[in-house]
Amino acid sequence: MSAIQHCINSRDYALLWGLPGTGKTTTIAAILYILNKLDKKVLITSHTNAAVDNILLKLIQLNVPFLRIGKQQSVHPDIKAHTLENILSNQKEWTTDEFQQLMKKQVCRA
Repeated sequence: MSAIQHCINSRDYALLWGLPGTGKTTTIAAILYILNKLDKKVLITSHTNAAVDNILLKLIQLNVPFLRIGKQQSVHPDIKAHTLENILSNQKEWTTDEFQQLMKKQVCRA
């Protein structure tokens, strides 16, 4: 079973491990693209902000919606438009329903 099939079919979580340059980021982006098409929600986490941002940069290319949570100074410049802080600052007041709808639209939270 390929890594993509294994992750898509996993019940609760999947771990993807590999040496540098083995295609983990590309594989993760492909998995997230498929999960987006299946209307699934995903949490992306890593031990570095850069690793998360590398995945999110690929998601931008694939038009997969996501919400980046974290300190603005730690976020890649091309991802800042997708940060919670930036999205919330574009509208002065949010109703609970509007905020819940925002969260439902975002497939990936990182």
